[in-house]
Amino acid sequence: MSEDVLDSLMSFVGFNKFQLSDSRIKTDLQNYYLDFNANGKGYAVDVLSNYLRENGITNFFVEIGGEITASGYNLSKDQPWTFGIEKPQENNTNRDLSFAIIINDKSLATSGNYRKYRTDNASGLKLVHTINPL
Repeated sequence: MSEDVLDSLMSFVGFNKFQLSDSRIKTDLQNYYLDFNANGKGYAVDVLSNYLRENGITNFFVEIGGEITASGYNLSKDQPWTFGIEKPQENNTNRDLSFAIIINDKSLATSGNYRKYRTDNASGLKLVHTINPL
C-alpha cells in the first residue's frame, strides 16, 4: 500500500472524530463507529479472574476469544496450564495446533488474521486487523 493511500485512509481513523458530552459519545460523521471488541474480551477475562481470586480460587484458566489468564496448575492433569496456538491457515476446519505454550500466573492475548479479516470488494485485497509497525 502506498504512503499516499495510507495517509488518505488515516483521515478516517482516530478518537478525535468523537466527542464526549454529558456522558455520551457523539460524532457528526456518518459510518464511523467505535470497536472495543478486544478490550471487552480482555476486560471480561480480568473481571472473571479477579472474581475467582477474591473467592479463594487459585487454580484456574480463563479464556474468552483468545484472551487468556492462567493461575496455579491444572489439577486434573497435575501439570501447569497449557494453551495451544493454532496453525494460522485460512479455512482450517480441523483447527490444527502449531505449538503449545505453558503459562502460569500470566495473561496472554492472541489474534489471528486468518480468521478475522475482510476482503475489499474493489481490489480483492485481504484487509486485516493487525498492523506491522515496520
